[in-house]
Amino acid sequence: MRNKVFCRTVEKGVQAFFVEADGKKYFLFRQNFRQGVKRHFEGGVAIDDLGDYSRADASVRRTLDKLPIAIRALEKREGIAVYQRTKDRADGKKNGYKRQSRTLRGIGSWEDAA
Repeated sequence: MRNKVFCRTVEKGVQAFFVEADGKKYFLFRQNFRQGVKRHFEGGVAIDDLGDYSRADASVRRTLDKLPIAIRALEKREGIAVYQRTKDRADGKKNGYKRQSRTLRGIGSWEDAA
């Protein structure tokens, strides 16, 4: 099941944001009501798509900027893994980056190059 973020209008003029992870719903934060934000998030937005600003107006962009911070705080507070990166880190997986040695290509050391 894909994790997703969605919002609900909880009272007049206030929206609450939640993340659904592992079948449970977790509260993120509340903010003032914006119609564009409601339209963008009411069906739920996948965690992987939170960085997509292409269909976002200014109010949605500001909300998208808040979400990663709130989700990371939730991960620490509740001890859950929402982002794939957090899940990989918990499993002990390393990222794909490997540091290369500082030798010249095809030459053993700097002294050999001279």
